[in-house]
Amino acid sequence: MTIRTMWRKIRGRLILELPDPRAYRESEQAIADSLLTDDPELAKFLLDEAEASSRRPFESAESIERRATTLQGAVAIATTFTLTGSALLFDRTKLSSDGWRVAFAVLFLLAIVSFVCSGVRALSASSRTFRWSFPGWNDIFDRARLETPRAYATRSASLLKAAGINQAIIETKAGYLNAAVRWFRAALLFLVLATIAMLVYAIVYSPPDATGGNAPTAPSACRIANHSIVAYVTELCRATPSR
Repeated sequence: MTIRTMWRKIRGRLILELPDPRAYRESEQAIADSLLTDDPELAKFLLDEAEASSRRPFESAESIERRATTLQGAVAIATTFTLTGSALLFDRTKLSSDGWRVAFAVLFLLAIVSFVCSGVRALSASSRTFRWSFPGWNDIFDRARLETPRAYATRSASLLKAAGINQAIIETKAGYLNAAVRWFRAALLFLVLATIAMLVYAIVYSPPDATGGNAPTAPSACRIANHSIVAYVTELCRATPSR
């Protein structure tokens, strides 16, 4: 496997490619022929439905980008509190055991990496630009020479064709957002594991101090860390977008 092949695979996972349209894949002419009717009221009804279908992808895009932006704020808050909690690892008076320090460091590192990946995916969902499809600007002049039913049908066909292409963009944006949510859940899982480890450490492990007694700093450090985790989980609950 060459470096170029590896890079293409990595790039394919980092940057999602636009899928082929799954709806209205026929040509505009074929769609217009299938929508052609001699009933003016039915033709107008079909045009109204086509216009509603063409607006739906933009409404979905706005919803996805709004949720992605909210998730970015939640990731920023969570990462800040995680870095604050991980600072206890550098204080040997709070956590004297090297084994426990390594365990906590691994969990905090995995949580931070997951938060960063979540933020990157959420940023892609809200900030990556796409070329949206619209009916041709000059098509209106062509429809001016057609009879009313045919004009309605061609207008409906152009709207539906654009909606099918735009729907593929929505699927890509949704893929970015879903990946961001999965990374966010993974980060929360690592933080829950870190909290459980801290509770276990506070309950069953208390290294002796110089006088032979139990050092009071270890449980105190765990209480401080647990308090930090509870605080940022509360902030996450406020900032996490509702589904």
